Amino acid sequence: MSDDSNATQSDLHTALAALAHEVKTLRARIETVNPTSIAHWANQHYQLRRHRNTIFSDEGDLFREPAWDILLDLAAATAQGREISVSSACVAAHVAPTTALRYISHLETRGLVYRVEDPSDRRRNFLHLGEGVMEKLVRVQGSEPQNRLRLAPIDCTDIKSMSEPLRHAAMP
Repeated sequence: MSDDSNATQSDLHTALAALAHEVKTLRARIETVNPTSIAHWANQHYQLRRHRNTIFSDEGDLFREPAWDILLDLAAATAQGREISVSSACVAAHVAPTTALRYISHLETRGLVYRVEDPSDRRRNFLHLGEGVMEKLVRVQGSEPQNRLRLAPIDCTDIKSMSEPLRHAAMP
C-alpha cells in the first residue's frame, strides 16, 4: 500500500472512531433515567389502560392486567418520590382485593416488588419496585416508537461517497 492510502485509511479509522464515540455518548444520554419522563409515561399508560377498560367494559376482565397496573403505579410513585401502600396498589390493580393481593404475591416471588413495613403504623406495608425493575420499565418506555431516537439508515453504497469528504479533510 502507498503512504497516501495508509494515511487515508488512518484518517478514516480516526473519523469512524470519533463517530462511534459520539453514538456511544448519545446512547448513554438517551438511556439516562428521567424521573419526570418515567412518571409521565407510567401515568399516561395507566390512564390509557383505564380508558381502554371503560370502552371494552362489555368484555369483562378480558383486558385486565393487574400485575402491569401495579408496576405502572409503583413506577410513577417511585419517580415522584411517593410510597404506595399495599392497599393502594390493590386499588390501582382494578380487580378484587384478593386477586390484587395474589398478583402482589406473584410479583414478590419473582423479585419485581418487595414490602417495607411502615415505621409509623405496623399494620401497613409499602410496596417498592425490586432491584432492576425501574431500569426494565425505562427500557420498555424507550422501546416505544415515539420514544426511540430516529436515525436514517445508512445505505452501504453511500459509504464511499461519505468517506470522500473525510479523505479530503485529512489531506494537507
